[in-house]
Amino acid sequence: GQNINKLRKYLTLSKFGNFELFDNSSKGERGIITLIKKNLPYTVHKIIKSSCENILILDIIIRGLRFLIINVYSPIQEDCRDFMPSLKNKITNLNVKHFILMGDLNCITNLLPPTNNGLIGNIDLYQTLRIPNPIHSRNIVEWLGENFIIDKFRSLYPQKLEYSYIPFNKTASNRSRIDHCLCSPSFSNFISNVEYLNLL
Repeated sequence: GQNINKLRKYLTLSKFGNFELFDNSSKGERGIITLIKKNLPYTVHKIIKSSCENILILDIIIRGLRFLIINVYSPIQEDCRDFMPSLKNKITNLNVKHFILMGDLNCITNLLPPTNNGLIGNIDLYQTLRIPNPIHSRNIVEWLGENFIIDKFRSLYPQKLEYSYIPFNKTASNRSRIDHCLCSPSFSNFISNVEYLNLL
C-alpha cells in the first residue's frame, strides 16, 4: 500500500542484500511483491500485473535462461471462481516454455478426503474438516494430471508433513499446505530444494 516506496528504498541496500522490487500492490491489503537480487545478471522482458492485484508475472532472463516468475495470492473461490483458469490462460498466452509459480494459492494439490493422519489420508491437511477452496484445488489437481505443472515440493518430499497455514486462533489445531512451489515440467530440474520457513 502506501509504504511500498519505503520498502523499495530499504531493499536497495539492506542487511539481507540489495534487491530490485517488483510489486502489484497499491492497497493496504493483499498485493504481491517479487524480489530479485541486484547482483544477478538478469533482464526483464515483460511485467504482467492483474487488475485485482493477485497476480504478478515477470518474463525474465537470469543467467541466460528465459522463464516466467509467477507470484500469486489467490482469492477464495467465492470471490472469483474463474481465477485459476484465467491464471492458466495468462501463462499459456505468454508462450514461454519454463515457469515457476509460487505463492499463497489458498488451495491444495491433493483431493483425498481429510483425516487426522496425513500418512493414510490427505497429506496436505491436518485436523481439517474439508478441502479448502475445492474448485481451485480441483483446478490445480487437473493441471498436475495434464502435466502442465509439477508440485515441486511434493516431488522432492513425497511423504513430508509440512503445513504453511496456521490459524490466528491459537487454540485451533487445523493446518494445511496452501502455499506452493509449482513449476513447468521443463523447469523442474532447476529446483533442488523447497523450504517452508518455520511459522512459529
